[in-house]
Amino acid sequence: MKLLKDHNEYMLIDSSRNLIATTDETNIKASPEKYKLSRQNCIEVFDEVDVNDLASEYAWVYVQGKGLSKHNMAKKSFIEGFTACHVAEAYRFKVTDMIEFATWMNKLTPSQKTSVWSKNGEYKGLFDMDEEQLFEKWLRVKSEPYVTFEIDIDAPCPHCGEERNIHTNYDHSTEPRTIEEFLCNECGKYFVVPKLENGFVILKKK
Repeated sequence: MKLLKDHNEYMLIDSSRNLIATTDETNIKASPEKYKLSRQNCIEVFDEVDVNDLASEYAWVYVQGKGLSKHNMAKKSFIEGFTACHVAEAYRFKVTDMIEFATWMNKLTPSQKTSVWSKNGEYKGLFDMDEEQLFEKWLRVKSEPYVTFEIDIDAPCPHCGEERNIHTNYDHSTEPRTIEEFLCNECGKYFVVPKLENGFVILKKK
């Protein structure tokens, strides 16, 4: 599952991008079956810090001792890329993000650094992306953290209320195995019921 941020609200979605839980009270009132998210918990999951305090640290990692001029150019490019990104106001960074971006960019193949649109979006063709465009591409991938939550293993099927005739499906890619979902053998529907803490779904980053 992924945690998304839209302006000041957070949303938990599944692999089909169905809304599971949210901090949006209006949405919850309209759809009482949705679970509530703790805003503070969501902020902690995103691990938000001020990007301006870390731009210089990122620059030193990226230029790898190539001098003050290169450092200043990388710092300026980082800030410009952040400002240009459409989710700039919704995403803040930690130190490890700076290292991750530099590592990610250096591992890209030439084709992965190519866009079929020009930077201003006016022309179609094959164009090499600059650092700002690569930063925006990385940010789109980075800005949706994968999360998990504690499952209420004793909960009845929310669709039909069945409590006994339920099958457990495990995620065999993890060690030890973790519960992925339940199948109700009475109504034939899959479900997962999160364990609530003070009425909220408490998320943890994977």
